Order: sequence, then C-alpha cells, then structure tokens
Amino acid sequence: MTVEYLYLQTESFDYKEIDMPVTVEQVGDEPIILVTVKGHLDVEIAKDTYRRVAEIADTIEGKIIRITDVREQETTFPEMIEIVKKAAGTGMAGSASDKRIMNVFVGRDAMARVARDLMSNEQHGGVQMPMFHTMEDAMQFARMEIARQKSAE
Repeated sequence: MTVEYLYLQTESFDYKEIDMPVTVEQVGDEPIILVTVKGHLDVEIAKDTYRRVAEIADTIEGKIIRITDVREQETTFPEMIEIVKKAAGTGMAGSASDKRIMNVFVGRDAMARVARDLMSNEQHGGVQMPMFHTMEDAMQFARMEIARQKSAE
C-alpha cells in the first residue's frame, strides 16, 4: 500500500499543484512502514505523515518498525527543531514517539543526525533511533530486529 500526498495551493482562483515530499507505505505484509521524504518538510506535512503512519500501524499487530529515509529531505535547522517540538516528540499516534513503533533513520547529512539527536532528548520523546547510510542496511537491520523479537516471544 503506497500513499502519496498531493497538496493544492490557491493563487486567486487557480489551483497550483505542489509536489508532496512524503510517501508512506507498508513493506509487503511485514511489520515495517517505510516513510520516504524527498524535498521540503514542515510541521503540517510531518503531522499528516504521522496520521498516515498511524492508520497503517493500526492494521499491524505487535511491534512495528518505521524506516524513515531522509536522504533527499530539504529542511532547515529551525524547521527541524519546530517539527520535533510540535509534531515528532509530542506522543502523537504515528509519530517518532509512538510507543508501538521502533524508529530507524536512513540519512547521510548533518540535518538527519540533528533530527535523530533531538528526538533522543527526553524533552522531545527520548526516542533512540539507529541511523544507516543506505536503505539496504536499514532493511537488513529491521528484518533482523523482527526475527529477534519473534524468537523472544
């Protein structure tokens, strides 16, 4: 299941299409949700993304792993702080602080590390997130974690 959001912005009476930078999908029938961010991300887009993640998470039993790929995200430092304070670290269903979800980041730049480090702060959810440079490494980690959880049951 893949969902791509499309936002419309009005200019006079004409509608202008704006590419939504986020896709949210469940990986097959696995308890893995893949969030891919390409382009600009702000608080409202983050909240919409978390709502969609929560919808998918509600259909999955047990622990869920969300892999968030931010390698092509374009967000400024002040915007990232605002996203963490007003969306990600609020306990909102589907957010990084949703207790049903283990978070994994895929990213290479300083902004990805900043987001991960902000989320690890208790004030913003205290969420620990492993971070990988490639999607392949993140998927391998997620599947190993799922196997570890199943063997512990």
